[in-house]
Amino acid sequence: YNTWSHWFLQSDVQKALNVCGNAGDNTFAGTAGGCTTLNLFDYHTKFDFVGSLGRVLGAGLPVVLMYGQKDSVCHYVGGLAMAEKIPWDGSSGFKEAQFADVNIAGATIGHLKQYKGLSFLKVEAAGHMVPLDQPMAAAYGLELLVNPNRNDPEICVGSSSSTVSSSSASASLHVAVILLVMVSVALGVSIFYTCRARTTYRRLPVASAPAFVPGKDSFSIE
Repeated sequence: YNTWSHWFLQSDVQKALNVCGNAGDNTFAGTAGGCTTLNLFDYHTKFDFVGSLGRVLGAGLPVVLMYGQKDSVCHYVGGLAMAEKIPWDGSSGFKEAQFADVNIAGATIGHLKQYKGLSFLKVEAAGHMVPLDQPMAAAYGLELLVNPNRNDPEICVGSSSSTVSSSSASASLHVAVILLVMVSVALGVSIFYTCRARTTYRRLPVASAPAFVPGKDSFSIE
């Protein structure tokens, strides 16, 4: 996603998205299609990322950590170890909390470990791009973040609920479709700009071809 990451970091796009300062320049742009040298990824920064999550929780704001169980780069095992080290007043309670199955419309989409404002969701059959692999699970993760107190009869966590509401199922399906469309648009933008940047080879007519000049007549770049 190197091409569209640069597109998103253009000044006019950042302004439209209300991005502050140069957020993402060092970690998101120029990542060679998402591939980073992990030991150099954030060596230059002294920012306390884990501590910042603790401060967010301390301010009474919800934190949702969502991992695809098949993500081999940002794997959920390391994510869970990090979550259990967040310094906040609910740390011990979160460590003791157990994972509960999350079922949406009768299907198990993942497993949730939750205490007060901290939620850790590991999603089944999903890799690094959870919204692409499991849009319903991604919609549920967003719902935990923006509306954590919502009681949705369509969603069953653990074994306490069994009813399924067709209207709420339809609403969540709409959210999932929107997420899938957003991911598709991002991929389309990436493909479009990648194709434009590719080298276009052109063959000159044999009858009128001049003497071959390496680097000039052999191809042109558009």
